[in-house]
Amino acid sequence: MKHLGAEIAARRKAKKLSLRQAAEIVGMSHQAVNNAEHGLTSFESALKIAKALGASKEQLVSLAKLDAEDLARDA
Repeated sequence: MKHLGAEIAARRKAKKLSLRQAAEIVGMSHQAVNNAEHGLTSFESALKIAKALGASKEQLVSLAKLDAEDLARDA
């Protein structure tokens, strides 16, 4: 989930939020936010974080497609 993770990191940094601040907004641990930024979380958790940081449904679908294409190519 490198595309979705990169979007999460970019949105958090654009809002000048620390991992802990973003975690408070999302209602998850800072470790969960960090894991999502590095593609080490479930798709559902990554979506929840990205949505909480302001990503639109259209952006999420586009990023999910890119990540799915990467998984298919690597398989």
